[in-house]
Amino acid sequence: MSFAAGSVREWACPPVPVDAARLLRVHKYTNPDKVRPAIREAAENAVMTASRLSAPMARYVITEIESIENGTVSLSGGVRFTCPAFDDLLAGCERLLAFVMTLGPELDARTMSLVEDQFEPLDALFLEASGWLTIEAVTRKLAS
Repeated sequence: MSFAAGSVREWACPPVPVDAARLLRVHKYTNPDKVRPAIREAAENAVMTASRLSAPMARYVITEIESIENGTVSLSGGVRFTCPAFDDLLAGCERLLAFVMTLGPELDARTMSLVEDQFEPLDALFLEASGWLTIEAVTRKLAS
C-alpha cells in the first residue's frame, strides 16, 4: 500500500464465498456424512444468502507508532491503545494499521427478520455465523 501515513482510505471487494462445510464444522457437525439433509440445506442456503446480501467495505488508516511500552502503544496524533500483549506483538513495528469493516446492513436485517418476523431460529443462527465467517474471509483479503 503506497500512500501517506495517516490518511483514511476506503476499500471494498466482492463478497467472499463461505463454504457450507466450514459453517457446519463451526457448529460442531464434524462428520458431513452424518448431517441430516435439512441441516445441510439450511447451511447451504445461509452461505448463499450471506454472499448475496454482503457488501464488504472497510475504512482504514496506517499511522506511525511513536512508542510501545508497558502495554501501551502511542500513535502519532496522540492516540493511545492499551493491551498487555502489545509489547510482544508489536515489537519492532513502526506503523499500525487500524480498520473498521462492515458487510453492510442487509445481512443483519435479514437475520433479524428470520428471528422476529418468521421465527426461523436455525436459519437465523446459520446466517449470523455465515456473516462472521464472511467477515473473517474478507479481513484476510484486506490483509493480502
